[in-house]
Amino acid sequence: MPDDWSCPTCGFRLYLPVDAPSLRATRLGLYSDARFPGRAILVFNRHAEHLEDLDAPDLQNLWSDVASVGRILRPLVGAARINYGVLGNANQHLHVHVIPRNPASEPLPTRPPWSDPRPMTELPSAVTERFRGQLQAALHQPRGT
Repeated sequence: MPDDWSCPTCGFRLYLPVDAPSLRATRLGLYSDARFPGRAILVFNRHAEHLEDLDAPDLQNLWSDVASVGRILRPLVGAARINYGVLGNANQHLHVHVIPRNPASEPLPTRPPWSDPRPMTELPSAVTERFRGQLQAALHQPRGT
């Protein structure tokens, strides 16, 4: 798998892609963010800017992908909960942020992750690659297993 993916229409770039053939409507990528280990992003497979413009099957597949990734990530990284964000203000390609949260280790656990005052630092590459491999393995399983 290439080290990145970008939309041919708008140029939106996905960093650290995860090979996830069981996802139906999205591509998955990881962030290397030590504040939120396991932080991920799901990017809609084709160029779309607005969630409300998707038809019902695309919406169902998008949210099914989001739930699948959250279901895998929470126990994988030991998160208390997962935050999901669909913003689109800076990058107009439809995407969903999937952010594991651990209140015990955060300075502002009740605030949105974008309010976190800690500087973003990268995780050790071995940790990121371990998460990537574990996500890939889990997402190579057929749905329902």
